[in-house]
Amino acid sequence: MPRAALEYAERPAAPSGVPPGDRPRHGEPFSAPAIVLLHGFGANAEDLYPLADTLDPKQRCRWILPNAPYAITMFGPRSRAWFPRSEAELEAAATGVYFQNLRRRDPVALRAAGDEVAGLCRSLELPADRTVLGGFSQGSMVAIEAALRDGFRPAALAVFSGALIAENRWGERMPAALAGVPVLQSHGTLDPILPFADAVALSELLQRSGTLLDFHHFEGGHTIPPEIAQLLMPLAASASSS
Repeated sequence: MPRAALEYAERPAAPSGVPPGDRPRHGEPFSAPAIVLLHGFGANAEDLYPLADTLDPKQRCRWILPNAPYAITMFGPRSRAWFPRSEAELEAAATGVYFQNLRRRDPVALRAAGDEVAGLCRSLELPADRTVLGGFSQGSMVAIEAALRDGFRPAALAVFSGALIAENRWGERMPAALAGVPVLQSHGTLDPILPFADAVALSELLQRSGTLLDFHHFEGGHTIPPEIAQLLMPLAASASSS
């Protein structure tokens, strides 16, 4: 399949929605906190866009929702994937086989996606120390991968229904890159796509690496419950003021 350019949807912040103490003085540029959310396998940026309107109706944050760069057609004409990017692996991903035992996989496409997302954040001149980077499912894994890049240490991470991947490399890189970074993680105990045990393994690595982990589990499947999604805005508020 043809590889698509990295595009994104944006819901801008509005200065009127920012608390008075955080508003710029006359003549100063407006720099709102940013939330960058990456969709899961087979979806696209529109999948997570409604969260911006639901969670941030006053437009206090700038929301960036990238489209994964690889177009796939097996789930529909607008479906995208961050990884894998080969036809054989995509077929395995469609059946779920590819996502078994992810911790032993270290896909080249995962590294490429991390570079692409970090590059997008830099090109948009997002202030790393005021940016929450996160995602759902494989999008959350790409968010972590992007955060491991030198020169882009986000204010916080949001990991919704993600799993441990590239265990050896992440284990080596994560302490230096992410120690002290707040991380919101959630996962359903009945998740049929990415097993809960893989989320626990990820949480243990995050803890060993010195992140400030807030791990929430719920009785449910592969989703972001509303009560979990609501935790994103306090995370953004605390990160942008730190």
